[in-house]
Amino acid sequence: MTWKIIFDGKGFKKVEMQDETLKEGHIKIKPIFYSVCGTDKSILLGKYKLEKPIALGHEIAGIVMEGNGIDIAGNELKVGDYVALYPNYFCEKCIDCLNRNFNACRNKVMIGVRTDGGLSEYMMVDPRFLLKTSRRPTENIRPNN
Repeated sequence: MTWKIIFDGKGFKKVEMQDETLKEGHIKIKPIFYSVCGTDKSILLGKYKLEKPIALGHEIAGIVMEGNGIDIAGNELKVGDYVALYPNYFCEKCIDCLNRNFNACRNKVMIGVRTDGGLSEYMMVDPRFLLKTSRRPTENIRPNN
């Protein structure tokens, strides 16, 4: 069994479910740190409406638990590696993606907004949306504001 913490627009609810089978071409990560950002705040305050109940969180650092692949920078990923998750899934086909301006992707899917995010025990992620980090994230790594 695994779990996700779902926000339905009114409150949070822990939902238990069967473990997912690792999808081909994906990596299973365990989120270690999740940062609450402005998007999350807007959702919680009702200024940004969700299409469906979802596990919030797109600012995530974690550890690879299963699978392997190549990250966005061309680094090899394997079990035990620490990673940061790119906050959006991007198409790699629009003009912005072709210019490596992925955050401006015209077809992006925001993790934790349109698809389940880091308030989960595990996530299945295409390694192209991960970045290998040199060390375990700590509480000392945080924004300056």
